[in-house]
Amino acid sequence: MLIALLLPAVQAAREAARRMQCTNHLKQFGLGVHNHVSAKSNLLPAVVLHESRATVFAQLMPYYEQQSLWDRIAGRGYEQMMQDMDEWIGPASNAWNAGTNGQQRYRQWWDKLTDQEKKEFASIPIWKCPSRRAGAQMTTSNDTAAADLYMPIGPVSDYATVIRTAHASTSTSWVSHVACNDINHINPQLGPLRVGRLPTGSPPGIDGVIPRDPIGYWADGTSNQIVFGEKHIPTGMANICRTPWYQQGECSALAINARAVAGASRRVHEDWRLATGPKDYVLPAGADPNANNDGYDVYLGYGFGSYHPGVCHFLIGDGAVKSFSNTTSMRDVLVRLADVADGVPVSMP
Repeated sequence: MLIALLLPAVQAAREAARRMQCTNHLKQFGLGVHNHVSAKSNLLPAVVLHESRATVFAQLMPYYEQQSLWDRIAGRGYEQMMQDMDEWIGPASNAWNAGTNGQQRYRQWWDKLTDQEKKEFASIPIWKCPSRRAGAQMTTSNDTAAADLYMPIGPVSDYATVIRTAHASTSTSWVSHVACNDINHINPQLGPLRVGRLPTGSPPGIDGVIPRDPIGYWADGTSNQIVFGEKHIPTGMANICRTPWYQQGECSALAINARAVAGASRRVHEDWRLATGPKDYVLPAGADPNANNDGYDVYLGYGFGSYHPGVCHFLIGDGAVKSFSNTTSMRDVLVRLADVADGVPVSMP
């Protein structure tokens, strides 16, 4: 009887500790964003350049004490990686993978790493919420379809950047988020971190990306802006990255391609809601489980949500972390906080 009385209290205490640690991880991302602003006088881009694109999680490595892993990407002291990662973001210009489709370059770079190197990228502590998982976490794929070569497998994160676009359609939201050389795709991006600018001439490597916006782009103020949140991972979908649309929510947090962006970024949309818990996932009636149908990419697979009972954490632009109830209105609260310049003040929880 004593054990029965104490066990719930012990479990609650453990979850409270995990939740506090999760909150601290989001704060570290906030510090990284502001350190980047201090160093380069601009907000970092949501993604870098074209096709297999480096994400915020890659770009922030030097700003949250992961300089050694960043060196393995950007090439300082790791020349072979520099060559390969230039091909991650640039034209196929060298003999190693000339002619390779751009969306496959990151995949080839990842496959060239040793098992130990992959484990190091997959073991970054602040990428994971301890309420969900810990230790080395990465996606692998058993998909034999040719299209699977496009999927960016690799280290995963329990957090995602906030996307807000002017498009009402779900099928156009991702395209507008990742295109960087079309002003018609740039202008509808209303969220805190927009895609980077394409430099002229040959890409100088991912450390030479051109940011698009100064901190003043957050016209509503840093305290009225959500930047990162806990991404929803339905039960049974952890560490899966495959071509079916509903299995792309756990693709690599290091890179995205033109389709699989949900491993690092999630969209806030008027018609969606926060996930109510880990089991909040239903395949729509009549949906083809093997189809890449973006029309179904609602909160079920690509939204925000946590494994904490009743709440989901978001990083605010001023560096604070707030816990939002799972019943928080997406249309009246989160959509307003995701738009950097709608002029609508919102009361924080």
